[in-house]
Amino acid sequence: MTRQLWFAVETLADAWRRTDVARGYAEVFIDPQHELGRRLREILSGYGGFEKQKLLLARVLQVIPEYAGFSREPGGAEFLQRGEQLGTAFLWTVEWWRSRLPAYPMMPAPQLVRDGPLSTQELTFRVPWPDELRRQGLQLTSAPSPIVADLLGTTPPSLDEAARAVGAALASCPQVRELEQVQAALTDDGRAALSNARDRARIALRPAQVDAAAGDLALDRLAYREALVADAVDSLQGDARRYSDAFDAVDRLVEQAAALFSQAVVNGPAPKIWPVFRAERLHGGHGWTEVVVPEWVGLFAQIGDVVLFDTPALTDAMYVEGTRLWWKAEQWGLATLSGPLLPDSGGLRASPWPA
Repeated sequence: MTRQLWFAVETLADAWRRTDVARGYAEVFIDPQHELGRRLREILSGYGGFEKQKLLLARVLQVIPEYAGFSREPGGAEFLQRGEQLGTAFLWTVEWWRSRLPAYPMMPAPQLVRDGPLSTQELTFRVPWPDELRRQGLQLTSAPSPIVADLLGTTPPSLDEAARAVGAALASCPQVRELEQVQAALTDDGRAALSNARDRARIALRPAQVDAAAGDLALDRLAYREALVADAVDSLQGDARRYSDAFDAVDRLVEQAAALFSQAVVNGPAPKIWPVFRAERLHGGHGWTEVVVPEWVGLFAQIGDVVLFDTPALTDAMYVEGTRLWWKAEQWGLATLSGPLLPDSGGLRASPWPA
């Protein structure tokens, strides 16, 4: 059912793209001559990873010194206002997708510890699991909150059917079924181990502890949170570890769906890259993969993109998590795009890249 998930995500993105707020926001990204877009690209070039969440960019930018100046650029305040509207609607929508998961919102995963990298109100490059949204009873609703339609300047019926299709497809994915099975198999000892790991992480993530260990820099504080939760997960064994790993797989699936959705709203269909010089699956299956393309193609790739490749050797799309460039004097060099593959995503709509 993963193929149906990608199709449903693209369909919901189409509905968002028809709204004025999404069109006005997207033109800053897609028009190469847009002056505000040029300034935005200039700022982002100095902050690796910030471009990863296109629909949350208005929030992520607030931690950098250039934010105030950017907001005073012609059209800057309007762009940020649209971004805030889209970002809020996006968080409500993704959280409603998650509410289709087994045991939501009382999932015992240590990864969801308060103030961890998935739930912090500070900087994160993930689509967060906001504590306040998990308290909204979304699991009891048949569609996302009407707040989403209000923020987009449209009506709920124009969005609800497509959103329900995403939720139904997600619930039918093998990763979610695996999570349901391992949760049902949790022993009392396994549940206790998960709870203890979460409690230890919660103590270490108290504000005073984070301040003392990581200081004031946003990136250092995020790195501390990520390392601490990773240690908590690594401490698990047996059925507790199986549950934590199954949660990671589902969280990764939702993150990939959210990335595809963001890109489809802002940029349209996934780009199909050519030529491809080499493609290598380093961990087999849909795990970490590296693809080598011409440098002039790689210059346009960003972390967080979902891309297809015009080669029969690799039919599934990649969620780009790394880029490397090799420069050559007086000629184009090579670029490597790396990241996991989206299972059964060969049927994604594609746009030629370069056009």
